[in-house]
Amino acid sequence: MIATFEDRLLSALRAFNHILHALLAIALVLASIMVIWEFSVAVFQAIEHNNPAGPGHALYRLDPLQPHCR
Repeated sequence: MIATFEDRLLSALRAFNHILHALLAIALVLASIMVIWEFSVAVFQAIEHNNPAGPGHALYRLDPLQPHCR
């Protein structure tokens, strides 16, 4: 009886581990897409406003230590 309980517990923990890894992978993909999207929008805004810095200014806008730039 104890061996089956331990087997079930280990099986449940492995399943939980797989679910957590899948959720973390999805979160990482979504976060990456959001950063790429924000960078792309910043580049296009810089191009629209004839900003010669272009992608450099877009990278500066992604810096979390520069909240006044948003």
